[in-house]
Amino acid sequence: MEIRLSLGQLRAIDHRTFDLVSVDMFDTLLLRDYSTQRGRFQDVARHLAGELGRRGYSVDAATLLKLRCLVHDLAYRAVMMERPAGDATLAHMIDIQLAMLGLDQSLAGVFVEAELAVEAARLVPNNKLLGLLRSFRAAGKRLVVVSDMYFSRENLDALLATLLHDHPIDRIYVSADIGLTKHSGRLLSRIAELEHVAPDRILHCGDHPHADVAMSRAAGCQAVLLRRPTWVHALRRLSALQFLLSHYRTVMA
Repeated sequence: MEIRLSLGQLRAIDHRTFDLVSVDMFDTLLLRDYSTQRGRFQDVARHLAGELGRRGYSVDAATLLKLRCLVHDLAYRAVMMERPAGDATLAHMIDIQLAMLGLDQSLAGVFVEAELAVEAARLVPNNKLLGLLRSFRAAGKRLVVVSDMYFSRENLDALLATLLHDHPIDRIYVSADIGLTKHSGRLLSRIAELEHVAPDRILHCGDHPHADVAMSRAAGCQAVLLRRPTWVHALRRLSALQFLLSHYRTVMA
């Protein structure tokens, strides 16, 4: 059964029952706006077209968007066939895009910066949760961020540094680096090994009923669900529809 806890209820959990707090990054520690993934890819393409243009490379945003979506979809299809418990990596996807565009690999950093700039513009800190995490930290608990994402830990460190100048997080673990995901149920088990802590002494918090709660509990961890309000998901579905209609009109024009 799905359990949704308020921050007040989370605060009331006995501190003696856990040693490490694991928190999901996107839509838990950092809250996204109503944008869709494809919409963010479009923003990345526009940002990137401008940055490349300033460096003397003429690549239009429409081409960059089409290529970003194609490579992303192919990368995740390959993961599903080759290593279902793993994840795709942004670095590999950027290498493929550069090769297909005939651009030098030295431009990889420009592509990463475009991705991170768009993410930073679409995220805000969950200040209420941060306050609670700081109280856990003051009580001597170790805090880690766990994310199923194609970004590297270095990328997410940079994102946190941009949005949270003084955060209490000790370390970030991301599926793209470790090669295991929360969705598979294996990422938190691996983190328990790396952190030298028993799984039942980990308290994981996240917004996804399956990846953050069901699979965390299957790995032997404590887990609580901190979901975004229903209206946030409704607005995202509306945003997705608007993007599809806009893209359809562009294609048909």
